[in-house]
Amino acid sequence: MADIIEGELARLLGRHERAAEALERARAGAQTNGALNLVALASLRLAVAAHARGHALTANAAFAAAIAGYEAWGAAAVVTRLRERGLEQA
Repeated sequence: MADIIEGELARLLGRHERAAEALERARAGAQTNGALNLVALASLRLAVAAHARGHALTANAAFAAAIAGYEAWGAAAVVTRLRERGLEQA
């Protein structure tokens, strides 16, 4: 969770590379530990950060990973909302 917070703070401060690294570290660590909710959250935050920077390929892949993570976690309402609103409103 600390890496997600670090990533968000870095993104807000304009340190985009550091943000991406922290969010990817958060995603990988959560995956290793089986924390599906944090895998999904870190992936979604990475998708939003990449989208804001115009990195469409990374944004779309991370968004798909977020949806998959939320599905695996059983958060059907979140999946529905994300699919309806899309990455632009995530």
